[in-house]
Amino acid sequence: MIRLPFLLSSVYIAYVFPKLTGLLLSDSRLAEVYRYAQTSDRVTAMVGLCYFACLAGYYYVRPGGRFPSVPLDIPLLRYRRIRNISVFLVIISYIGVIGLAQEAGGLSQFFLDMDGYTLDWRGSEVYYLFISRFIYVPILLLFILYWHKKSNSILCLLIFASMYPLANIFLLFRRSEILQFGFITGFVLLMYYKIRPSRLYVISVVFVMMAAVVLFPEIRTSKFRGEALEEGFVGHRFSQFINFEDNNEMAAAAYLVHRTSQTGQLEYGAIFVNALVNQFVPAGLVGNDLKQSLHVGGADADDFYFSEWNRSRYFYLAPMGFAQAYVQFGYLGCLIFAALGTFVGKLEHWRLRSFSGEMMYVLMLGPIVLAVSNDIQAPVVRFATYCALFGFLALSGYLTSLKRTREGMLFYSPAYLSRFSR
Repeated sequence: MIRLPFLLSSVYIAYVFPKLTGLLLSDSRLAEVYRYAQTSDRVTAMVGLCYFACLAGYYYVRPGGRFPSVPLDIPLLRYRRIRNISVFLVIISYIGVIGLAQEAGGLSQFFLDMDGYTLDWRGSEVYYLFISRFIYVPILLLFILYWHKKSNSILCLLIFASMYPLANIFLLFRRSEILQFGFITGFVLLMYYKIRPSRLYVISVVFVMMAAVVLFPEIRTSKFRGEALEEGFVGHRFSQFINFEDNNEMAAAAYLVHRTSQTGQLEYGAIFVNALVNQFVPAGLVGNDLKQSLHVGGADADDFYFSEWNRSRYFYLAPMGFAQAYVQFGYLGCLIFAALGTFVGKLEHWRLRSFSGEMMYVLMLGPIVLAVSNDIQAPVVRFATYCALFGFLALSGYLTSLKRTREGMLFYSPAYLSRFSR
């Protein structure tokens, strides 16, 4: 349940396949144009190629045998250090959350009026978002610390840290947060508390995921516009779920595939370079002109996703990863998902060797699984973010231990002890 094949298949069953079925069975004019231009065939082929390539890459390198469930022990000294790190990261993350809220006009406007979706994600907003993403690291650490030692202070800090992702789920109706927060919680319950859910429970989780996929975009759109939900809203949305609409996410993805096949213009990985530049190159320090010069030219897919389609029905549409992969390399874009599957298999090897490897596995599996339905940039940006964070924490720990060692050497040095022998 906590491995790539199950999670990836759940996302396909709950989200990708119903949308693809709607495209293939729709009798709308746009769908007929896509079938005539063989765009529907290309979309179907790309969806299947990305799925099987991801699984092939994973099974090629994954460790054999059962998924080990013995958690790593945490000595007392490391326990205290992890607790302090968790407190520090919670504070840093909430500084980012408060900064984002201020950019949107305040906490009430950000969460209740949903003005956070109106941010253009430039300048300081990017940096606030960057540090707010740290929140999942202390949540995972605090879950594990509470398992090792039942402490009310740790429990209170865990609840406080979880308030931000829970607010994203229940106030901003973010679908990706459900998988990320749910996977961390499920991992701890399964691997540390040894809870073994029944098959009925597992199937129920998939249906809950499907319900969130269907309902959340409509709920947040209606809430953003100040409109009341229509009578019979839930039943109507489920009945329309597999229908192809000219302004839903599958239509946007099909448009990208269609445009790329017609023009023959590929981006050759520019999406990843631009994502790293946007996230890690501060325009305030290097200047906006230099930052813009670092961008690699592409087909302006982001402008398409976040402008025309957002104003038609949904004010936010998540790009679908298989379409982005096609824009990068055509059908060979499925190799991106093969690389992601291979990376997950390598993370399973790393998880068996170190505590940091286990953390990286839990933190990265969610964005990788969602790459096919949301955004293939997310795993790259998140991995770079967590590597930078872990590197900073490792360096600070090394410098602290080095300082203590030098202090100990000075304390026990002959020159120091000779003062007391006189």
